[in-house]
Amino acid sequence: MKIPIKRVAIAILALLVLLVLAGVPLIVLMVVFEYPGGMRGSYPATDHDRRLTAIAREAAPIIQWIDRYHNAHGRCPRPSESDLAEANGGLPLGLTATFHNGEIEFREAKAITGWWYSATENDLTACELWRKLGWDPALIWRRRGGETKWIFDPGDGRAKKTIDLDVGS
Repeated sequence: MKIPIKRVAIAILALLVLLVLAGVPLIVLMVVFEYPGGMRGSYPATDHDRRLTAIAREAAPIIQWIDRYHNAHGRCPRPSESDLAEANGGLPLGLTATFHNGEIEFREAKAITGWWYSATENDLTACELWRKLGWDPALIWRRRGGETKWIFDPGDGRAKKTIDLDVGS
């Protein structure tokens, strides 16, 4: 029983076409929607970046709480049960704060990812709030005394970058 070479070539060509048709949408999903893994470390973060500004605005109520606490106590809140109890009383409805291994996670109800808060042990006026943007990169809000700044961390070994975002806080 002989199979003609022409039929085998057509079958192989049809299989290749199907693989390409199935692969193109997956590549588009990966490039356009940054799937899987979210934002890449190679993201070109810039001052007044619209995308990062929108993400940073999610943290505005948390930053306002940190600022109120800092103004009232002269220091950043500690990731402790007592400071966490005070945090839960001053946050907007739908935003919860949970104590995890020396950090506080702030999360909107039903949110997939939250903002993580930590404070340094040796400088009571230093603290930071950060959120992962993908497998590697993170957006960080840092306070040291009266100075605050936004930082984009690519997370892949390249240097962190201080950026100016239009958040208002």
